[in-house]
Formats: sequence, structure tokens, C-alpha cells
Amino acid sequence: MPRGISSKIHDQDFSKVIKYCKCCNELLKREIYKNKPESMANFLVRKFCSKKCRILIKSLPRKKTNKRASNQHAQYILRSVKECEGCGKINTLLDVHHIDGNDFNNTINNIIKLCRSCHSKQHRTVKKCIICDNRHNDHGYCTTHSYRVRKYGNPYFTLKGLKKINILLNSWIFNLNQLGFLNLVKSEVRKNENTY
Repeated sequence: MPRGISSKIHDQDFSKVIKYCKCCNELLKREIYKNKPESMANFLVRKFCSKKCRILIKSLPRKKTNKRASNQHAQYILRSVKECEGCGKINTLLDVHHIDGNDFNNTINNIIKLCRSCHSKQHRTVKKCIICDNRHNDHGYCTTHSYRVRKYGNPYFTLKGLKKINILLNSWIFNLNQLGFLNLVKSEVRKNENTY
């Protein structure tokens, strides 16, 4: 019983105290223990109508907490689980894994108990290159594409592509020469140089 409540109880009349459950909003009644009603001090402190309501409220995510407290809370919720939900090992050290990655979301649908090896596998997912789906090194690119970004500034750049561009440019210039446009452009440039 919390300190100070028993002295306050004797001074006041609590016969008309009306309290409601914080979970289901059901009217709270004084429980009967061994043919005696629950003490008024315990009744005033109680917030839930049953153990089921208390556990249900405690399983909801808390707003102001830190990661360690949140994990301890999740451990408390899943305290009856004794085997790994990944591989089925029994009597091993179990960790709590948050499925959506939010460590503060301790709803029953979001947390599972895994052994250390299964838990590390869950968090050790291989990250893939944006372009080719090979394992990536940095900036979301594999070794080949990160090299191209550093050297040429473009992950799609290849020497074959450069050769194709050169071939296209040469054929385009050749076509312009055949049509006579290139000579016309050269003569215009010479005229502008002479005027300055």
C-alpha cells in the first residue's frame, strides 16, 4: 500500500467513490478477497478492472521512454515465450525482435522472440546495388558502379558506351560533311573571327 493513503482514508468518507477502468471504461467495483471486501486503499490505487485489461494497456506503445526501457517492456510482454520463433531452439538466451524496426512499438503483433543467431540474421540483411543487385560497398553501389561514379561521375558509364558515343559522333560529323553543313559552319566561324 502506498505511503500516506491509509491516514487519508480514515479522515474521509469513500462510500460513494466511483472509478472506471482505464482500458475498457467499465465501472470498478471493490473485489472480494476471502469473504472480505478489498481495502479502500487498494481500491483507490487500482486502475483496471482485471488482469487482462492491465496487460492489454501495458502492451500498448509508450510515448516517453528510451530504447532500453522499451526492450525491457517487450521482454515483459513476451515473458511466457520460451523458444525461438525463428528456429525453435528451447532454453537459449532469447532477444526481442521488433518486426517493423520501431523499437518503441511493443504491440503483440510487432514483437517476436528470437535466439541470438536468428536475431543477428534478421538485422544482417545484405544490402544490394541500386543498379545490378550485387552486394554494395558504398553509396548504394557495388564495386564496379562505385568505381564508375568516382572516375566518370556516372554509374552507367562504360568504355563500350564511350566507344559507341565516339562512333555515333564520328558518323554524325561524316554525315554533316557529306551534306556540306560542316564547311558552312567553319566558314561562318572564320568570318566571325575576322570581324573581331
